[in-house]
Amino acid sequence: MKISLAAVPIDQWEIIGSVASAVNAIASLVAISFVVIQLRSSNQIAQAQLINELERDISLDTDIYVSIGHNLKDEDVELTESERIGILKCLSFFERVHLILDTRVVDIGSIDRIFAGRFFLLFNNAKVKELMDNEEMSPYMQSIYDLHAKWCLYRESQGLETPLMDLEALRVGKIIQ
Repeated sequence: MKISLAAVPIDQWEIIGSVASAVNAIASLVAISFVVIQLRSSNQIAQAQLINELERDISLDTDIYVSIGHNLKDEDVELTESERIGILKCLSFFERVHLILDTRVVDIGSIDRIFAGRFFLLFNNAKVKELMDNEEMSPYMQSIYDLHAKWCLYRESQGLETPLMDLEALRVGKIIQ
């Protein structure tokens, strides 16, 4: 049995063309949806990888957090050179976090869940503040103060308590200008 296309009336060809166009449009929408889902998934994977790398970087300096938590509470104790270097490395790490937040590569909520405790432990320690406010270092610490201000505002907006909050620094305008 031979089918002749010439035997199909013109009206049916218009219907077939319209159906084909509709199927093509639906297929295009499905393809675009998959592309959007893939891009969103890739973005989430990239954020997770970045956060993982940040966590790995800061985990290398766990000794300084032990020192800050235990040894540096005593205001009569002087910082050792090793502690000073460790603190500066941690502050440098949080400068990178500030830059990453400014570029909106990762949101502050993700950073907060992982790094808030360490950041506020570091920032609110009297010996660390003394080092940050040192005449030689203070010009380089503005991004840390800016990060602290953003972080405090974020936590306040979320109804979260800010760990080890330094209210005195806020009162004198050192943190929030």
